[in-house]
Amino acid sequence: MKTAILELTSAAPKSELRRKIEVIVRKNFERKAIRTFLLRTAKVGNQLIIELDIIIQPNSQYDSVVQQDQLRSELLAEIKNQIINESIWFNLNFMCNIKWAN
Repeated sequence: MKTAILELTSAAPKSELRRKIEVIVRKNFERKAIRTFLLRTAKVGNQLIIELDIIIQPNSQYDSVVQQDQLRSELLAEIKNQIINESIWFNLNFMCNIKWAN
């Protein structure tokens, strides 16, 4: 009952699920040399909400909507491949200044 109430109030997912997401993200970003990001997660019922803010440099590889969409697609596929029992709401934001991530 406590878990259901926490999930209905948009509580953080269990720490093991959060760690699993973070490992997926870190491994993906290490391959792509993305070093600065902020990961937020919440769970509402069976929906897992993942919000990820990435800090990029102007004129970098990810300073293009096409490349950003490709990264979104790849990362979401990796997450869905490893976290199969959840409905996932995935939001990936790109910014140059970390102040917009806080």
